[in-house]
Amino acid sequence: MAPFWDNGAVRGARVRCPGCTRFNPPGVRCPSCACGPVAPEHYGAARMLLHAGVDRFALTGRLEALEPGLARQLEAQYSGQWAGVLRIVEDARRCEPFLTLGGFVEEAEDRWADVVPWSQPPVSRDAAAEADDSLDALYQRSEDPGVRQLAALAAVNRGRPSRELYSAAQGALYADGLARLEAALALTRWRVWFVAPAGRPQRELIARHARDVFANHPEHAARAAVAWVRATGKAPEVDLLLALREGLRAQDEDIAFECALVLGDERGLLAALRSDAEARAAQGSDDKASAAQGSAVEARAVQGADDETSAAQGSADEARVVQGADEKARAARGSDDKARGALNSDGEGNAAQDSDAEDRAALAARTLASMGAPALLTVLRETRSAVLAREVMRRWPAPASWEAVDALLTVSAGFDDGLIEPLSQWARQTPYASLPPEVRERWRQWADARLGTLPAARVLRLLEWVREGDEAPDDASATAFQRAAGQALSRASSSERAELLDSRALVDFLVHGDVEELALVHTWARDAACAAPLLELLVSLPGRLRRERPVPGRCARLLMAAWERPARSTILAPLNKAVRSWSGISGREELIDAVWLRFQRHPVERAELLAAFEPWRQELWERQRAAQPDAIAIFETWWRVDSQKRLPDLVSFLVENAPVEALPARLPFVWAAAEARVDTWPRSTSHAVFLAAAPLAGALRSGHDALVPDAERFLAWFPGFEARVLSAASPETESSYQRDLLEDLHVEVRLMREALERRAEEAEALRQAELRRRVEESRRRDQERQLELARLEVEAAAHEAARARAEQEAHQARLADALARLGPRPAQLRRFDASPQVELLPIDVEVIFPGATMASVLDYSRILKALSMGDDALEVFAANGLSVTSWGTEGRAWGEAMIRRPELGLRFSQLFHAPWS
Repeated sequence: MAPFWDNGAVRGARVRCPGCTRFNPPGVRCPSCACGPVAPEHYGAARMLLHAGVDRFALTGRLEALEPGLARQLEAQYSGQWAGVLRIVEDARRCEPFLTLGGFVEEAEDRWADVVPWSQPPVSRDAAAEADDSLDALYQRSEDPGVRQLAALAAVNRGRPSRELYSAAQGALYADGLARLEAALALTRWRVWFVAPAGRPQRELIARHARDVFANHPEHAARAAVAWVRATGKAPEVDLLLALREGLRAQDEDIAFECALVLGDERGLLAALRSDAEARAAQGSDDKASAAQGSAVEARAVQGADDETSAAQGSADEARVVQGADEKARAARGSDDKARGALNSDGEGNAAQDSDAEDRAALAARTLASMGAPALLTVLRETRSAVLAREVMRRWPAPASWEAVDALLTVSAGFDDGLIEPLSQWARQTPYASLPPEVRERWRQWADARLGTLPAARVLRLLEWVREGDEAPDDASATAFQRAAGQALSRASSSERAELLDSRALVDFLVHGDVEELALVHTWARDAACAAPLLELLVSLPGRLRRERPVPGRCARLLMAAWERPARSTILAPLNKAVRSWSGISGREELIDAVWLRFQRHPVERAELLAAFEPWRQELWERQRAAQPDAIAIFETWWRVDSQKRLPDLVSFLVENAPVEALPARLPFVWAAAEARVDTWPRSTSHAVFLAAAPLAGALRSGHDALVPDAERFLAWFPGFEARVLSAASPETESSYQRDLLEDLHVEVRLMREALERRAEEAEALRQAELRRRVEESRRRDQERQLELARLEVEAAAHEAARARAEQEAHQARLADALARLGPRPAQLRRFDASPQVELLPIDVEVIFPGATMASVLDYSRILKALSMGDDALEVFAANGLSVTSWGTEGRAWGEAMIRRPELGLRFSQLFHAPWS
């Protein structure tokens, strides 16, 4: 039991210095701070005196001078604070068994001894919770940051931290003392690192701290080397490599496993894998029980991430590890949340050890699979474990060797169908065409032995893998998959058939099949559950094919296989619906050619073919017209098998654009067809008759007399036809016809009769027109004679006027000649030399425009004055040496000059209005 003055002053035989809190031998002055020696029972009072401001050099004397009562009071005050420190130290002591490094208790005591009594130790958040020893509870109730870091690091070492504890452990990388070194080791443990790797800044700190551990804690060299390699991602240096190899022989299974993971040591990883398998075997579990009991391991293996793919695939596992496992996982581990967090529970320790062994085995399996270790295949064959098989399929390097394929296919034979789905996904990672021949042969053997007994959907997915790619082989192995698919499909139920019709693999199966597939299509087409989707698939098959080299004519053969008897009537309606849905599909020409060939070779099926493939009727019609140039033969072939409502279209084809000369030969076939069907389809038949009667009436009205006998026969036949139309009942399928078109036929009949009557009227009109033509011809000749006489009179008058005009021109020429002989007319030009009756100024004679006729303002005023007196302007210009052009040029120049020199304008006004001599 600690003495009443327990204040952290004694550690072994040494005593703590009250000045610097370092430990020294008892009874000596501190070599660090020169503080005098203090007895352990007075250490608390000495710290209180230092806190009060006493100099450490006078501390010993002041303690000796203290009254005993005051010394006890000071010691009691310090002990009260140190009690809080002891609680913190006790919490650190509870965490230390779960930490790798030692000295955390002493470090916590030294840290608080340095600050007490200057700082008050924090109290727990909930004193009542101290009875709960779980790390999570300790982390939650402790107010001391150091204890919280230790609790978080301990939880991380155990491999089951919450997100809050994991974050606190990452924060410890930035702390001082041993916590940062412990954090570097804890965060790189395999339980945490592969599911929650640190970021780049944390990696750099981990590498630095790992080097510190390696240098200062040689007993943990192997674990420090593991931390450095994982943080840097580099190959270990020589000293680290030696430590890792030494760690492989460590007694601690966890350290040996860590080193094996880092070095990729196949023997060490295989030992971890076999140890778990042997432990389960020792419990008396056979193969199937082993698979059932290993469900938790399998779940962790499926959800886990290996060293290379943890960053991309480990998000779910990180959430599971960081946030805690769910209820089922806790039950599988054998403890609930509280039992898992208890520090002193033996049952929980055993469950944790079992869980660690399972997790190590799962991680070893993942690592060995990613390494492509052949020894793993040996273990797989021995244990026949579905967990190992999934790991091999998930991580085995591609392309897989024959040994890997053989091991997986061998193991798959001992399990239920649940392994086939991941096996199919794994196989699709490598194209079948790129597999070596021996691997394809192993797949063929497996397909012959096992594949035909599996569900059809999974068989088709494997068949799609075999057929995938342009270089897909067509050898015995591909034939084995095709044969197995046929066996599986033959056993499929109606519901399974409907689901399989949406599969791309079924398309490959049908396209590359043979006679057996044709029989299968015929059978499925008669199944009500899958008939409609199957027929849609067959009709749309040419457009769905993605291969560049489909089997020629295969789509048509499949469609015709469904068409064959017996029970063809059951597929007509769904087939017509499918054709309507996919009538414009690309590549339909192949199917239309097949239908057309069937139409030609089987006359009894023509009506059913045209009814089922009605959306393609136009294409079939075009092929009929290309194969048969005779319109009458086409009409006779089609009107009996085509839709009854299409008789008007056929009649329109026969007579609408036919030459008029061909109508007498074609119209009797129309009347015969109308006679045959008027009683059952009166309205559409009357429409067809109208379409034939309209060209007849039109040609007759156009004057084609050769059609007169046909028109007379039609007029005689029409009354009986009209009576049959009126007496017949119209079926519901003729609901698109609102009336029987007899009124329109009456119009054509009336036009024909009018045309016949018009023929007689036209003959009489021609005779009357001839008489009128003769009278008009006589009148025209009389008018021509009168016009000729008027023209001659006009020409005579024009000749007389021309003669008189010539005589007048000659007389004028004689007078002009006489005047010319008299000589030229004397010129009477004179210059205007008047002057203004005012005193002249120098500005009057100033030369403004040198070289111009009007050089000064006096010259300009004189000429304007002459023009204002009413003389002839041209005569004035000529007398003064001006022309109209020069006058205009100099006048504009004087106007510009007067604007620029207003005194010129003023003087000009005075001169112009002055009296002139």
